[in-house]
Amino acid sequence: MDLADQGNIAASLLNVPFGQRWELLRPVIERLYVEEGRKLPEILTRVKDQYGFSAAQSQYKYQIKKWKLKKNTPAMKKEAMFRVVKARAKEGKSSVLTRGGENIDTKNFVRYFKSQTRNELRLRPAAHKEHADLQWTSVHFNHQFGDRM
Repeated sequence: MDLADQGNIAASLLNVPFGQRWELLRPVIERLYVEEGRKLPEILTRVKDQYGFSAAQSQYKYQIKKWKLKKNTPAMKKEAMFRVVKARAKEGKSSVLTRGGENIDTKNFVRYFKSQTRNELRLRPAAHKEHADLQWTSVHFNHQFGDRM
């Protein structure tokens, strides 16, 4: 967001009731919290400094919960993604994971995928060929996707 946009939001906040200011600042807070992964105290400071909006941390928590903003992906969704990516990898296809139309940072997913592959190896002793296939899938995640998945 450029300085002109910041100035427009800051100026428009002065004439708006406190409760409605949240909706004007929602895109900013959402970007800082979800996309940039900032911690709440840092968001409070940046919004106060840049937009002149002061609110308690508990008020931010309430709004974030109300807007259903989440940084993390639930385990059930990770499991579903793991199954899809694994099936596509066996077919030699790559995958790009998205949430709400935005590419997802895959650092946590790669960790989850590796742990799931290790668990499969531990829980299911099978023929050597199947073990090699699961190991290849794990290596495929590292090599094929890197920071993108």
